[in-house]
Amino acid sequence: MWILAVVLRWSAAGQDIAAQVNPGGTIDFQNTSAGRWYFFDAPQPSAAKMYRVNSSGTAAYVWGTAGQFQADPASLVQNRIFQGEYLRVECQGVGIGTTVVIPFSYTPAGQRYQFKIAVIDAPKVTAINIMDPSPTAAATVRWAVEFDQSIVAVGAANFGFGNSAAIAGVSIASVTGSGKSWVVTANTGTGTGLLGLNWKGHASEAPSVPAPFTGQLYDFSILPLFSAEPQSVFLLASQSTTLSATAGVRGGGAVSYQWYSGSSATPQSAVAIGGATGPSYKTPAFGSLGSYPYFVRATSTPGTYRDSVTAVVRVVAPPSIWMHPSPVSLTAGQSTALSVRANGTPPLHYRWFMGAKGDTSHPVGGDSPDLATGELSANTLYWVEVANDAPSLNPVQSNQAKVSVGTGLFPLVTLARAPLGRRLSPDLLFVVLDSEGAPMPGLAITVTGPASGAHAQFPTGNSTSGSIQADGYFHAPPAVATGDPGPYLFQAAAGTLTASVQAINLEASPRLEIGNSGDSVAVSWSVAARGYVLDTQVDGGPWTPILGSAEETGALLPKAAGNALYRLRFDLP
Repeated sequence: MWILAVVLRWSAAGQDIAAQVNPGGTIDFQNTSAGRWYFFDAPQPSAAKMYRVNSSGTAAYVWGTAGQFQADPASLVQNRIFQGEYLRVECQGVGIGTTVVIPFSYTPAGQRYQFKIAVIDAPKVTAINIMDPSPTAAATVRWAVEFDQSIVAVGAANFGFGNSAAIAGVSIASVTGSGKSWVVTANTGTGTGLLGLNWKGHASEAPSVPAPFTGQLYDFSILPLFSAEPQSVFLLASQSTTLSATAGVRGGGAVSYQWYSGSSATPQSAVAIGGATGPSYKTPAFGSLGSYPYFVRATSTPGTYRDSVTAVVRVVAPPSIWMHPSPVSLTAGQSTALSVRANGTPPLHYRWFMGAKGDTSHPVGGDSPDLATGELSANTLYWVEVANDAPSLNPVQSNQAKVSVGTGLFPLVTLARAPLGRRLSPDLLFVVLDSEGAPMPGLAITVTGPASGAHAQFPTGNSTSGSIQADGYFHAPPAVATGDPGPYLFQAAAGTLTASVQAINLEASPRLEIGNSGDSVAVSWSVAARGYVLDTQVDGGPWTPILGSAEETGALLPKAAGNALYRLRFDLP
Protein backbone atom coordinates (compact mmCIF):
# COMPACT_ATOMS: atom_id res chain seq x y z
CA MET A 1 0.00 0.00 0.00
CA TRP A 2 1.10 3.58 -0.62
CA ILE A 3 0.04 6.94 0.83
CA LEU A 4 -0.42 9.92 -1.43
CA ALA A 5 -0.90 13.46 -0.08
CA VAL A 6 -2.51 16.07 -2.29
CA VAL A 7 -3.20 19.73 -1.45
CA LEU A 8 -6.01 21.61 -3.20
CA ARG A 9 -6.82 25.29 -2.65
CA TRP A 10 -10.44 26.20 -3.12
CA SER A 11 -11.71 29.75 -3.39
CA ALA A 12 -15.00 29.30 -5.25
CA ALA A 13 -18.28 29.26 -3.33
CA GLY A 14 -21.76 27.96 -3.99
CA GLN A 15 -20.81 24.57 -5.53
CA ASP A 16 -19.71 21.03 -4.78
CA ILE A 17 -16.00 20.38 -4.45
CA ALA A 18 -14.63 17.29 -6.25
CA ALA A 19 -11.20 15.65 -6.24
CA GLN A 20 -9.46 12.33 -6.78
CA VAL A 21 -7.09 10.39 -4.56
CA ASN A 22 -5.22 7.08 -4.86
CA PRO A 23 -6.04 4.15 -2.57
CA GLY A 24 -4.91 4.86 1.02
CA GLY A 25 -4.10 8.44 0.10
CA THR A 26 -4.68 11.70 1.97
CA ILE A 27 -5.97 14.93 0.46
CA ASP A 28 -6.04 18.46 1.98
CA PHE A 29 -8.53 21.15 0.86
CA GLN A 30 -7.50 24.69 1.84
CA ASN A 31 -10.32 27.18 2.28
CA THR A 32 -9.17 30.21 0.30
CA SER A 33 -12.70 31.60 -0.05
CA ALA A 34 -13.92 34.72 1.72
CA GLY A 35 -16.06 32.71 4.13
CA ARG A 36 -16.20 29.56 6.23
CA TRP A 37 -17.11 25.93 5.60
CA TYR A 38 -19.72 24.47 7.95
CA PHE A 39 -20.04 20.68 8.43
CA PHE A 40 -23.03 18.67 9.60
CA ASP A 41 -22.12 14.98 9.39
CA ALA A 42 -19.25 12.50 9.30
CA PRO A 43 -17.74 11.25 5.99
CA GLN A 44 -19.37 8.35 4.18
CA PRO A 45 -18.23 5.62 4.02
CA SER A 46 -17.19 5.57 7.66
CA ALA A 47 -13.71 4.19 6.87
CA ALA A 48 -12.77 7.70 5.71
CA LYS A 49 -11.44 10.15 8.32
CA MET A 50 -11.75 13.94 8.35
CA TYR A 51 -9.66 16.55 10.22
CA ARG A 52 -9.62 20.29 10.72
CA VAL A 53 -6.02 21.46 10.16
CA ASN A 54 -4.45 24.83 10.93
CA SER A 55 -3.50 27.27 8.20
CA SER A 56 0.08 26.04 8.04
CA GLY A 57 -1.15 22.50 7.36
CA THR A 58 0.83 21.07 10.27
CA ALA A 59 -1.51 20.55 13.23
CA ALA A 60 -4.94 18.98 13.40
CA TYR A 61 -7.51 20.25 15.85
CA VAL A 62 -9.31 17.76 18.06
CA TRP A 63 -12.62 17.16 16.37
CA GLY A 64 -14.45 14.91 18.77
CA THR A 65 -12.74 11.57 18.50
CA ALA A 66 -9.64 12.04 16.38
CA GLY A 67 -10.61 11.97 12.76
CA GLN A 68 -14.32 11.58 13.46
CA PHE A 69 -16.67 14.49 13.04
CA GLN A 70 -18.92 15.36 16.02
CA ALA A 71 -21.41 18.19 15.89
CA ASP A 72 -20.86 20.92 18.47
CA PRO A 73 -24.04 23.05 18.42
CA ALA A 74 -23.15 24.74 21.72
CA SER A 75 -20.04 26.58 20.58
CA LEU A 76 -20.26 26.18 16.77
CA VAL A 77 -16.48 26.10 16.77
CA GLN A 78 -15.57 22.49 16.08
CA ASN A 79 -17.89 22.08 13.11
CA ARG A 80 -16.43 24.78 10.92
CA ILE A 81 -13.22 25.51 8.99
CA PHE A 82 -12.13 29.11 8.86
CA GLN A 83 -10.54 30.96 5.96
CA GLY A 84 -6.97 29.69 5.37
CA GLU A 85 -7.50 26.43 7.27
CA TYR A 86 -7.60 22.95 5.74
CA LEU A 87 -10.03 20.06 5.57
CA ARG A 88 -7.91 16.88 5.60
CA VAL A 89 -9.50 13.63 4.38
CA GLU A 90 -7.77 10.26 4.85
CA CYS A 91 -8.92 7.41 2.58
CA GLN A 92 -7.16 4.43 4.15
CA GLY A 93 -9.43 1.40 3.95
CA VAL A 94 -11.63 2.96 1.26
CA GLY A 95 -11.88 0.77 -1.84
CA ILE A 96 -10.98 1.71 -5.41
CA GLY A 97 -14.03 3.12 -7.22
CA THR A 98 -15.58 4.48 -4.01
CA THR A 99 -16.47 8.17 -3.68
CA VAL A 100 -16.14 9.66 -0.20
CA VAL A 101 -18.96 12.18 0.44
CA ILE A 102 -18.88 14.93 3.10
CA PRO A 103 -21.84 17.37 3.32
CA PHE A 104 -21.07 21.05 4.07
CA SER A 105 -22.43 24.57 3.64
CA TYR A 106 -20.98 28.02 3.13
CA THR A 107 -23.28 29.43 5.90
CA PRO A 108 -24.56 27.98 9.19
CA ALA A 109 -28.05 27.32 7.80
CA GLY A 110 -27.50 27.73 4.05
CA GLN A 111 -27.81 25.37 1.10
CA ARG A 112 -25.85 22.22 1.50
CA TYR A 113 -23.13 21.05 -0.86
CA GLN A 114 -20.75 18.07 -0.88
CA PHE A 115 -17.08 17.29 -0.93
CA LYS A 116 -16.73 14.34 -3.33
CA ILE A 117 -13.42 12.49 -3.22
CA ALA A 118 -13.17 9.63 -5.74
CA VAL A 119 -10.70 6.86 -4.87
CA ILE A 120 -9.06 5.81 -8.15
CA ASP A 121 -6.34 3.34 -8.97
CA ALA A 122 -2.91 4.93 -9.39
CA PRO A 123 -1.07 4.84 -12.74
CA LYS A 124 1.38 1.96 -13.04
CA VAL A 125 4.57 1.08 -14.81
CA THR A 126 3.78 -1.86 -17.08
CA ALA A 127 7.23 -2.61 -18.53
CA ILE A 128 10.90 -1.62 -18.36
CA ASN A 129 12.57 -3.52 -21.22
CA ILE A 130 16.08 -3.44 -22.62
CA MET A 131 16.34 -1.96 -26.13
CA ASP A 132 19.89 -2.95 -27.11
CA PRO A 133 21.63 -6.31 -27.61
CA SER A 134 22.65 -8.23 -24.51
CA PRO A 135 25.25 -9.43 -23.56
CA THR A 136 26.96 -6.14 -24.32
CA ALA A 137 30.10 -4.10 -23.79
CA ALA A 138 28.49 -0.82 -24.85
CA ALA A 139 29.27 2.44 -23.06
CA THR A 140 25.59 3.41 -23.11
CA VAL A 141 22.41 1.34 -23.15
CA ARG A 142 18.70 2.10 -23.26
CA TRP A 143 15.55 0.89 -21.56
CA ALA A 144 11.97 1.41 -22.84
CA VAL A 145 9.60 2.36 -20.02
CA GLU A 146 5.84 1.90 -20.52
CA PHE A 147 2.94 3.18 -18.37
CA ASP A 148 -0.72 2.23 -18.42
CA GLN A 149 -1.73 5.89 -18.93
CA SER A 150 -0.15 9.13 -20.06
CA ILE A 151 2.44 10.61 -17.67
CA VAL A 152 4.31 13.91 -17.72
CA ALA A 153 7.50 15.11 -16.00
CA VAL A 154 9.20 11.71 -15.71
CA GLY A 155 12.79 12.28 -14.60
CA ALA A 156 15.98 10.64 -13.46
CA ALA A 157 14.85 10.84 -9.83
CA ASN A 158 12.17 8.24 -10.58
CA PHE A 159 14.75 5.56 -11.40
CA GLY A 160 17.37 3.49 -9.68
CA PHE A 161 19.70 0.75 -10.89
CA GLY A 162 19.66 -2.93 -10.07
CA ASN A 163 23.43 -3.21 -9.79
CA SER A 164 24.25 -6.25 -7.70
CA ALA A 165 27.66 -6.53 -9.38
CA ALA A 166 28.54 -2.97 -8.27
CA ILE A 167 29.49 -1.85 -11.78
CA ALA A 168 31.31 1.44 -11.27
CA GLY A 169 30.33 4.78 -12.83
CA VAL A 170 26.75 3.91 -13.75
CA SER A 171 24.50 6.96 -14.25
CA ILE A 172 21.38 8.07 -16.07
CA ALA A 173 22.32 10.14 -19.13
CA SER A 174 18.82 11.15 -20.27
CA VAL A 175 15.10 10.53 -19.89
CA THR A 176 13.04 11.26 -22.99
CA GLY A 177 9.53 10.53 -24.18
CA SER A 178 5.92 11.48 -23.65
CA GLY A 179 2.56 9.98 -22.81
CA LYS A 180 2.75 6.28 -22.07
CA SER A 181 6.20 5.65 -23.61
CA TRP A 182 9.58 6.87 -22.31
CA VAL A 183 13.24 5.97 -22.95
CA VAL A 184 15.99 6.01 -20.33
CA THR A 185 19.60 6.12 -21.55
CA ALA A 186 22.32 5.17 -19.07
CA ASN A 187 26.10 5.43 -18.95
CA THR A 188 27.33 1.93 -18.16
CA GLY A 189 30.62 2.80 -16.43
CA THR A 190 33.19 0.05 -16.09
CA GLY A 191 33.10 -3.50 -14.89
CA THR A 192 31.18 -6.66 -15.65
CA GLY A 193 28.03 -8.22 -14.37
CA LEU A 194 24.26 -7.61 -14.59
CA LEU A 195 22.74 -4.13 -14.65
CA GLY A 196 19.01 -3.38 -14.49
CA LEU A 197 16.80 -0.29 -14.30
CA ASN A 198 14.02 0.02 -11.71
CA TRP A 199 11.16 2.49 -11.08
CA LYS A 200 11.61 3.73 -7.50
CA GLY A 201 8.29 5.53 -7.12
CA HIS A 202 6.85 9.03 -7.11
CA ALA A 203 9.12 12.01 -7.68
CA SER A 204 7.96 14.89 -9.89
CA GLU A 205 5.81 13.00 -12.41
CA ALA A 206 2.10 13.64 -12.77
CA PRO A 207 -0.15 11.94 -12.16
CA SER A 208 1.82 10.19 -9.47
CA VAL A 209 3.09 6.65 -10.09
CA PRO A 210 3.86 5.45 -6.57
CA ALA A 211 4.31 1.70 -7.03
CA PRO A 212 7.88 0.44 -7.66
CA PHE A 213 8.70 -1.75 -10.67
CA THR A 214 11.75 -3.92 -11.48
CA GLY A 215 13.02 -3.79 -15.05
CA GLN A 216 15.04 -6.08 -17.30
CA LEU A 217 18.80 -6.61 -16.99
CA TYR A 218 21.74 -6.10 -19.32
CA ASP A 219 24.58 -8.60 -19.16
CA PHE A 220 27.99 -6.89 -19.21
CA SER A 221 29.84 -10.10 -19.84
CA ILE A 222 33.42 -10.96 -19.06
CA LEU A 223 33.38 -12.99 -22.31
CA PRO A 224 34.36 -11.53 -25.68
CA LEU A 225 31.47 -9.93 -27.54
CA PHE A 226 30.97 -9.90 -31.31
CA SER A 227 30.22 -6.56 -32.91
CA ALA A 228 30.21 -8.24 -36.35
CA GLU A 229 29.56 -11.92 -37.01
CA PRO A 230 30.15 -14.07 -40.10
CA GLN A 231 27.25 -14.01 -42.58
CA SER A 232 25.76 -16.87 -44.56
CA VAL A 233 26.26 -16.67 -48.32
CA PHE A 234 25.29 -18.41 -51.57
CA LEU A 235 27.88 -19.49 -54.13
CA LEU A 236 28.02 -21.31 -57.40
CA ALA A 237 30.23 -24.34 -57.86
CA SER A 238 33.97 -23.50 -58.18
CA GLN A 239 33.55 -20.21 -56.28
CA SER A 240 35.01 -19.27 -52.86
CA THR A 241 34.20 -16.57 -50.30
CA THR A 242 35.71 -14.73 -47.33
CA LEU A 243 34.03 -14.88 -43.92
CA SER A 244 34.75 -12.15 -41.35
CA ALA A 245 34.03 -11.35 -37.70
CA THR A 246 34.98 -8.70 -35.13
CA ALA A 247 35.04 -9.29 -31.35
CA GLY A 248 36.08 -7.24 -28.33
CA VAL A 249 36.23 -7.34 -24.54
CA ARG A 250 34.58 -4.80 -22.21
CA GLY A 251 37.25 -2.45 -21.03
CA GLY A 252 39.59 -3.42 -23.86
CA GLY A 253 42.06 -6.25 -24.21
CA ALA A 254 43.40 -8.63 -26.85
CA VAL A 255 41.17 -11.17 -28.59
CA SER A 256 42.39 -14.20 -30.56
CA TYR A 257 40.42 -16.08 -33.22
CA GLN A 258 40.07 -19.69 -34.39
CA TRP A 259 37.83 -20.67 -37.30
CA TYR A 260 35.99 -24.01 -37.33
CA SER A 261 34.23 -26.13 -39.91
CA GLY A 262 30.94 -27.09 -38.31
CA SER A 263 28.13 -25.54 -36.30
CA SER A 264 28.51 -23.42 -33.15
CA ALA A 265 25.37 -25.18 -31.86
CA THR A 266 27.46 -28.38 -31.60
CA PRO A 267 31.04 -27.14 -31.21
CA GLN A 268 32.22 -30.49 -29.88
CA SER A 269 31.68 -31.91 -33.37
CA ALA A 270 33.39 -29.04 -35.20
CA VAL A 271 36.86 -29.23 -36.69
CA ALA A 272 39.41 -26.45 -36.18
CA ILE A 273 40.79 -25.17 -39.51
CA GLY A 274 44.55 -25.07 -39.52
CA GLY A 275 46.04 -21.61 -39.92
CA ALA A 276 42.63 -19.88 -39.76
CA THR A 277 43.44 -17.71 -36.73
CA GLY A 278 42.54 -14.22 -37.90
CA PRO A 279 39.30 -12.24 -37.94
CA SER A 280 38.77 -13.31 -41.59
CA TYR A 281 38.88 -16.69 -43.31
CA LYS A 282 38.88 -17.36 -47.06
CA THR A 283 37.25 -20.66 -47.93
CA PRO A 284 38.54 -22.96 -50.66
CA ALA A 285 36.68 -23.13 -53.98
CA PHE A 286 33.74 -25.52 -53.65
CA GLY A 287 33.53 -28.29 -56.18
CA SER A 288 30.29 -29.88 -54.99
CA LEU A 289 26.80 -28.57 -54.33
CA GLY A 290 25.66 -28.50 -50.71
CA SER A 291 25.72 -26.57 -47.42
CA TYR A 292 28.97 -25.91 -45.57
CA PRO A 293 28.80 -24.47 -42.00
CA TYR A 294 31.53 -22.36 -40.36
CA PHE A 295 31.97 -20.38 -37.15
CA VAL A 296 34.75 -18.56 -35.32
CA ARG A 297 35.74 -18.71 -31.65
CA ALA A 298 36.93 -15.48 -29.99
CA THR A 299 39.09 -15.94 -26.88
CA SER A 300 40.24 -13.25 -24.41
CA THR A 301 42.01 -15.36 -21.78
CA PRO A 302 42.49 -19.12 -21.66
CA GLY A 303 39.11 -20.70 -21.13
CA THR A 304 37.26 -17.42 -21.64
CA TYR A 305 35.76 -17.45 -25.11
CA ARG A 306 32.57 -16.97 -27.11
CA ASP A 307 31.52 -18.67 -30.36
CA SER A 308 29.97 -16.72 -33.20
CA VAL A 309 26.77 -17.62 -34.96
CA THR A 310 27.08 -20.28 -37.64
CA ALA A 311 27.55 -18.96 -41.17
CA VAL A 312 26.40 -21.41 -43.84
CA VAL A 313 27.97 -21.36 -47.29
CA ARG A 314 25.37 -22.79 -49.66
CA VAL A 315 26.73 -23.92 -53.01
CA VAL A 316 23.87 -24.08 -55.48
CA ALA A 317 23.20 -25.01 -59.10
CA PRO A 318 21.64 -22.12 -61.00
CA PRO A 319 18.16 -22.70 -62.45
CA SER A 320 17.83 -23.60 -66.11
CA ILE A 321 14.52 -23.54 -67.96
CA TRP A 322 13.70 -26.67 -69.96
CA MET A 323 10.09 -25.77 -70.80
CA HIS A 324 9.24 -22.18 -71.66
CA PRO A 325 5.70 -20.77 -71.53
CA SER A 326 3.98 -21.43 -74.87
CA PRO A 327 1.95 -19.07 -77.06
CA VAL A 328 -1.80 -19.42 -76.68
CA SER A 329 -4.75 -18.38 -78.87
CA LEU A 330 -8.13 -17.63 -77.33
CA THR A 331 -11.01 -15.17 -77.73
CA ALA A 332 -12.06 -12.06 -75.85
CA GLY A 333 -13.35 -12.77 -72.33
CA GLN A 334 -11.49 -16.06 -71.98
CA SER A 335 -8.55 -16.87 -69.69
CA THR A 336 -5.69 -19.33 -69.95
CA ALA A 337 -2.85 -20.85 -67.93
CA LEU A 338 0.84 -20.46 -68.73
CA SER A 339 3.54 -22.74 -67.35
CA VAL A 340 7.31 -22.88 -67.05
CA ARG A 341 9.48 -25.78 -65.92
CA ALA A 342 13.08 -25.48 -64.69
CA ASN A 343 15.88 -27.40 -63.01
CA GLY A 344 18.22 -26.09 -60.29
CA THR A 345 18.91 -26.30 -56.57
CA PRO A 346 15.53 -26.09 -54.82
CA PRO A 347 13.58 -24.26 -53.73
CA LEU A 348 13.01 -22.45 -57.02
CA HIS A 349 11.24 -19.08 -57.03
CA TYR A 350 9.19 -17.60 -59.85
CA ARG A 351 8.34 -14.00 -60.77
CA TRP A 352 5.84 -13.54 -63.61
CA PHE A 353 5.53 -10.31 -65.58
CA MET A 354 3.12 -8.95 -68.15
CA GLY A 355 4.83 -7.21 -71.04
CA ALA A 356 7.82 -7.75 -73.29
CA LYS A 357 10.71 -9.82 -71.94
CA GLY A 358 12.82 -7.74 -69.56
CA ASP A 359 9.97 -5.35 -68.64
CA THR A 360 9.44 -5.75 -64.87
CA SER A 361 6.96 -2.89 -64.46
CA HIS A 362 3.88 -5.13 -64.35
CA PRO A 363 4.40 -8.13 -62.01
CA VAL A 364 1.55 -10.63 -62.00
CA GLY A 365 0.73 -13.90 -60.28
CA GLY A 366 2.62 -15.46 -57.39
CA ASP A 367 5.69 -17.56 -56.67
CA SER A 368 4.53 -20.47 -58.81
CA PRO A 369 5.58 -22.21 -62.04
CA ASP A 370 2.01 -21.74 -63.31
CA LEU A 371 0.14 -18.50 -64.04
CA ALA A 372 -3.60 -18.00 -64.49
CA THR A 373 -4.02 -14.95 -66.71
CA GLY A 374 -7.61 -14.04 -65.89
CA GLU A 375 -9.99 -12.86 -68.60
CA LEU A 376 -8.29 -11.03 -71.48
CA SER A 377 -9.61 -8.59 -74.06
CA ALA A 378 -6.48 -7.91 -76.12
CA ASN A 379 -3.21 -9.55 -77.15
CA THR A 380 -0.87 -9.78 -74.15
CA LEU A 381 2.78 -10.79 -73.63
CA TYR A 382 4.04 -12.69 -70.57
CA TRP A 383 7.41 -13.92 -69.33
CA VAL A 384 8.83 -15.33 -66.09
CA GLU A 385 12.07 -15.06 -64.12
CA VAL A 386 13.24 -18.17 -62.26
CA ALA A 387 15.75 -18.13 -59.37
CA ASN A 388 16.59 -20.16 -56.28
CA ASP A 389 17.66 -18.90 -52.84
CA ALA A 390 20.62 -17.15 -54.44
CA PRO A 391 18.67 -14.75 -56.67
CA SER A 392 21.47 -12.21 -57.02
CA LEU A 393 23.71 -14.91 -58.48
CA ASN A 394 21.63 -16.74 -61.01
CA PRO A 395 18.15 -15.60 -62.09
CA VAL A 396 17.17 -16.81 -65.56
CA GLN A 397 14.49 -15.39 -67.85
CA SER A 398 12.09 -17.36 -70.00
CA ASN A 399 11.10 -16.59 -73.56
CA GLN A 400 8.11 -14.30 -73.83
CA ALA A 401 4.81 -15.99 -74.64
CA LYS A 402 2.12 -14.20 -76.61
CA VAL A 403 -1.52 -14.76 -75.74
CA SER A 404 -3.38 -13.82 -78.92
CA VAL A 405 -6.93 -12.72 -78.23
CA GLY A 406 -9.48 -13.01 -81.03
CA THR A 407 -11.84 -10.07 -81.14
CA GLY A 408 -13.76 -10.75 -84.37
CA LEU A 409 -15.13 -13.78 -86.30
CA PHE A 410 -15.96 -12.92 -89.91
CA PRO A 411 -17.61 -15.02 -92.70
CA LEU A 412 -16.08 -14.44 -96.14
CA VAL A 413 -19.17 -15.97 -97.77
CA THR A 414 -22.44 -14.28 -96.88
CA LEU A 415 -24.81 -16.44 -99.00
CA ALA A 416 -24.57 -20.09 -100.10
CA ARG A 417 -27.17 -21.89 -102.23
CA ALA A 418 -27.81 -25.04 -104.19
CA PRO A 419 -30.70 -27.10 -105.53
CA LEU A 420 -31.69 -29.91 -103.21
CA GLY A 421 -29.22 -32.75 -103.45
CA ARG A 422 -26.49 -30.50 -104.80
CA ARG A 423 -23.37 -29.09 -103.06
CA LEU A 424 -23.85 -25.65 -101.61
CA SER A 425 -21.93 -23.02 -103.48
CA PRO A 426 -19.69 -21.41 -102.60
CA ASP A 427 -18.15 -23.41 -99.74
CA LEU A 428 -18.30 -21.69 -96.34
CA LEU A 429 -15.16 -19.72 -95.40
CA PHE A 430 -14.34 -17.91 -92.12
CA VAL A 431 -11.51 -15.85 -90.60
CA VAL A 432 -10.81 -14.86 -86.95
CA LEU A 433 -8.77 -11.71 -86.33
CA ASP A 434 -6.96 -10.85 -83.09
CA SER A 435 -6.90 -7.44 -81.39
CA GLU A 436 -4.09 -6.37 -83.74
CA GLY A 437 -5.99 -7.42 -86.87
CA ALA A 438 -3.92 -10.56 -87.55
CA PRO A 439 -5.50 -13.96 -88.38
CA MET A 440 -5.28 -16.68 -85.75
CA PRO A 441 -4.18 -20.07 -87.18
CA GLY A 442 -4.94 -23.00 -84.91
CA LEU A 443 -7.98 -21.48 -83.18
CA ALA A 444 -10.85 -23.99 -82.92
CA ILE A 445 -14.10 -23.22 -84.73
CA THR A 446 -17.46 -24.98 -85.12
CA VAL A 447 -20.12 -24.37 -87.79
CA THR A 448 -23.64 -25.67 -87.15
CA GLY A 449 -26.78 -25.59 -89.29
CA PRO A 450 -30.37 -26.71 -88.62
CA ALA A 451 -30.97 -30.45 -88.37
CA SER A 452 -34.32 -30.54 -90.18
CA GLY A 453 -36.46 -28.54 -92.58
CA ALA A 454 -34.38 -26.57 -95.02
CA HIS A 455 -30.82 -27.49 -94.08
CA ALA A 456 -27.55 -28.90 -95.36
CA GLN A 457 -25.41 -31.86 -94.45
CA PHE A 458 -21.66 -31.77 -93.92
CA PRO A 459 -19.78 -35.09 -94.10
CA THR A 460 -20.15 -35.23 -90.28
CA GLY A 461 -23.82 -34.17 -90.14
CA ASN A 462 -25.39 -30.78 -89.67
CA SER A 463 -22.27 -29.56 -87.77
CA THR A 464 -18.56 -29.48 -88.54
CA SER A 465 -15.54 -28.53 -86.41
CA GLY A 466 -11.92 -27.77 -87.08
CA SER A 467 -9.21 -25.15 -86.69
CA ILE A 468 -8.17 -22.00 -88.47
CA GLN A 469 -5.65 -23.27 -91.01
CA ALA A 470 -2.15 -22.02 -91.74
CA ASP A 471 -3.44 -19.64 -94.41
CA GLY A 472 -5.51 -17.89 -91.71
CA TYR A 473 -8.91 -19.28 -92.80
CA PHE A 474 -11.30 -22.02 -91.83
CA HIS A 475 -12.45 -23.84 -94.97
CA ALA A 476 -15.65 -25.69 -94.12
CA PRO A 477 -16.02 -29.06 -95.88
CA PRO A 478 -18.62 -29.31 -98.66
CA ALA A 479 -22.24 -29.24 -97.53
CA VAL A 480 -25.14 -30.73 -99.53
CA ALA A 481 -28.56 -29.03 -99.66
CA THR A 482 -30.94 -31.36 -97.85
CA GLY A 483 -34.55 -31.46 -96.67
CA ASP A 484 -36.90 -28.73 -97.81
CA PRO A 485 -36.36 -25.81 -100.17
CA GLY A 486 -36.05 -22.43 -98.46
CA PRO A 487 -33.68 -20.20 -96.54
CA TYR A 488 -31.80 -21.05 -93.30
CA LEU A 489 -28.73 -19.98 -91.28
CA PHE A 490 -25.40 -21.52 -90.39
CA GLN A 491 -24.06 -20.43 -86.98
CA ALA A 492 -20.28 -20.29 -86.51
CA ALA A 493 -18.61 -20.13 -83.07
CA ALA A 494 -14.93 -19.66 -82.13
CA GLY A 495 -14.61 -19.39 -78.37
CA THR A 496 -16.74 -16.43 -77.33
CA LEU A 497 -17.08 -15.13 -80.90
CA THR A 498 -20.05 -15.90 -83.17
CA ALA A 499 -21.13 -15.21 -86.76
CA SER A 500 -23.87 -16.42 -89.12
CA VAL A 501 -24.13 -17.21 -92.85
CA GLN A 502 -27.38 -17.36 -94.85
CA ALA A 503 -28.08 -20.33 -97.11
CA ILE A 504 -30.93 -21.22 -99.50
CA ASN A 505 -32.03 -24.64 -100.68
CA LEU A 506 -33.50 -24.39 -104.22
CA GLU A 507 -36.16 -26.58 -105.84
CA ALA A 508 -34.31 -29.42 -107.50
CA SER A 509 -36.39 -29.42 -110.78
CA PRO A 510 -38.85 -26.55 -111.03
CA ARG A 511 -41.73 -27.24 -113.50
CA LEU A 512 -41.68 -24.91 -116.53
CA GLU A 513 -44.84 -24.08 -118.56
CA ILE A 514 -44.98 -22.09 -121.86
CA GLY A 515 -48.01 -20.70 -123.70
CA ASN A 516 -48.80 -18.24 -126.50
CA SER A 517 -50.35 -14.92 -125.63
CA GLY A 518 -50.82 -12.91 -128.81
CA ASP A 519 -47.47 -11.56 -129.89
CA SER A 520 -45.86 -12.76 -126.63
CA VAL A 521 -44.88 -16.00 -124.94
CA ALA A 522 -46.11 -16.61 -121.38
CA VAL A 523 -43.49 -18.53 -119.34
CA SER A 524 -44.21 -19.74 -115.78
CA TRP A 525 -42.58 -22.11 -113.31
CA SER A 526 -43.67 -23.88 -110.16
CA VAL A 527 -41.59 -22.17 -107.45
CA ALA A 528 -39.76 -18.94 -106.88
CA ALA A 529 -36.57 -19.57 -108.79
CA ARG A 530 -34.06 -17.41 -107.09
CA GLY A 531 -30.69 -18.78 -108.08
CA TYR A 532 -31.93 -19.96 -111.51
CA VAL A 533 -31.49 -18.36 -114.94
CA LEU A 534 -34.09 -18.62 -117.75
CA ASP A 535 -32.33 -19.45 -121.05
CA THR A 536 -33.71 -19.62 -124.61
CA GLN A 537 -32.47 -21.37 -127.76
CA VAL A 538 -33.76 -20.33 -131.21
CA ASP A 539 -33.53 -22.68 -134.23
CA GLY A 540 -30.82 -24.81 -132.61
CA GLY A 541 -28.57 -21.88 -131.89
CA PRO A 542 -26.72 -21.19 -128.62
CA TRP A 543 -28.51 -20.97 -125.33
CA THR A 544 -28.93 -17.34 -124.32
CA PRO A 545 -29.92 -16.13 -120.83
CA ILE A 546 -32.93 -13.84 -120.89
CA LEU A 547 -33.88 -13.67 -117.19
CA GLY A 548 -31.42 -14.18 -114.33
CA SER A 549 -31.76 -15.15 -110.65
CA ALA A 550 -35.38 -14.02 -110.50
CA GLU A 551 -37.63 -14.25 -107.47
CA GLU A 552 -40.71 -14.27 -109.78
CA THR A 553 -42.68 -17.33 -110.76
CA GLY A 554 -43.25 -16.26 -114.35
CA ALA A 555 -42.57 -13.78 -117.18
CA LEU A 556 -44.16 -12.50 -120.41
CA LEU A 557 -41.58 -12.61 -123.23
CA PRO A 558 -41.65 -11.43 -126.87
CA LYS A 559 -42.01 -14.18 -129.45
CA ALA A 560 -38.80 -15.37 -131.04
CA ALA A 561 -38.25 -15.09 -134.78
CA GLY A 562 -37.94 -18.86 -135.11
CA ASN A 563 -38.51 -22.06 -133.20
CA ALA A 564 -37.67 -21.36 -129.57
CA LEU A 565 -36.82 -23.63 -126.60
CA TYR A 566 -36.76 -22.49 -122.93
CA ARG A 567 -35.07 -23.87 -119.83
CA LEU A 568 -34.37 -23.01 -116.16
CA ARG A 569 -30.67 -23.32 -115.31
CA PHE A 570 -29.12 -23.21 -111.81
CA ASP A 571 -26.91 -20.15 -111.74
CA LEU A 572 -23.56 -21.07 -110.19
CA PRO A 573 -21.84 -17.96 -108.83
